[in-house]
Amino acid sequence: MRRFVLFACLCLAAGPVRAWEFSPTPVCTLRNDGPLSVRVTFDPRLDEPYAITLTSDAPWPVGAVFGLSFEGARGLTITTGRHRLSDDRLSLTVTDSGFGNVLNGLEFNTAASA
Repeated sequence: MRRFVLFACLCLAAGPVRAWEFSPTPVCTLRNDGPLSVRVTFDPRLDEPYAITLTSDAPWPVGAVFGLSFEGARGLTITTGRHRLSDDRLSLTVTDSGFGNVLNGLEFNTAASA
């Protein structure tokens, strides 16, 4: 959790990412609302305490694999087959017990593509 809070503080202090909002309660949340809303949460009460939810105006396509590609100084691409779509397919959520790649991707890069 300390890494998540440190990352959130760094994001809030940096100029280019002022659109990110951080809330420590009731669940530690980092959020950016825009054409694609991104919400990263940490809830230590859950078996998979980390979650990222991407919400769009258009439905997500149904597929076996979801990928997130970070572009910048430490670019990387991560994929999973463990994603879930909301009933209206406007939100896509991935949960896990660790989010090192996601947090590094957000912290050290300038753009992401889903």
